[in-house]
Amino acid sequence: MYTASLTKMLSGLMFAQFVDQGLMGIDDPIGTVLPDFPVEGGKVVTFRQCFTHSTSLAGHSSWGGLLNPYLDNVFANGIEYLEPGKVYQYNGDGLNLAGKAMELVGGKPALRLVYENLFVPLGITNFGLNDLGGGATLAAEDLARFGQMLLNRGAYGDYRFFSPATFEALLPQPLSTFYPNLEAEEGIAIRWMRTLPWLANEMGAEPDKVGLSQNTMGYTSSSGATLQVDLDNDIVVAQARNGQGPLFEEHRYQFLKAIAEGFVD
Repeated sequence: MYTASLTKMLSGLMFAQFVDQGLMGIDDPIGTVLPDFPVEGGKVVTFRQCFTHSTSLAGHSSWGGLLNPYLDNVFANGIEYLEPGKVYQYNGDGLNLAGKAMELVGGKPALRLVYENLFVPLGITNFGLNDLGGGATLAAEDLARFGQMLLNRGAYGDYRFFSPATFEALLPQPLSTFYPNLEAEEGIAIRWMRTLPWLANEMGAEPDKVGLSQNTMGYTSSSGATLQVDLDNDIVVAQARNGQGPLFEEHRYQFLKAIAEGFVD
């Protein structure tokens, strides 16, 4: 199934392994790896910005996306137009830019790194992938494997992908903590998936008593694919879809309501 933007979360989890091994820092300038980018001044782009939509890049798969071997050079040539840390703009280009840095450090194409460092140890054998900002195809069971890895704070089975400390560093935070003018809340390609107020009202209960807890994280996508990981209740909800049908929102409501009814005291 087409996971669309949920692919971003997988990209962030691959980046977490580089962070955990001390090869990159979340707030390092990408110029420490990609020499065409500055490492000081107002045009510095950091890895955090790449994963939190705050580079001011605005597209998905621009200029051929990750498959363009010169993608980082293309973006570097337009550095004068970027306003890193000053503009929040949802995009996939920033993740592909980070992917180019991971290629240089990892010594392999980013898609190969995802395959070797994530898919193989998770036991995922049936997939598609052509971009880090969107475009993966995975079954719901395989999305759930990623969810279980997050629930285990970076481990799956006998394999540890990254430490609990690195897991904590991935969690969403207000971007204003780092960039005063930005009000969004983002993690390293991870978002809070908290109970929606309308659902709590519908159930006649407090938000923290309805459905998944307020410590639920994950990602959604334009295709309707979603991954929700409830850290308090040890629950993973994975849904794989190729697209949103005309009754998607209605069915989504019923789906969330069914989960909520199972948790209300």
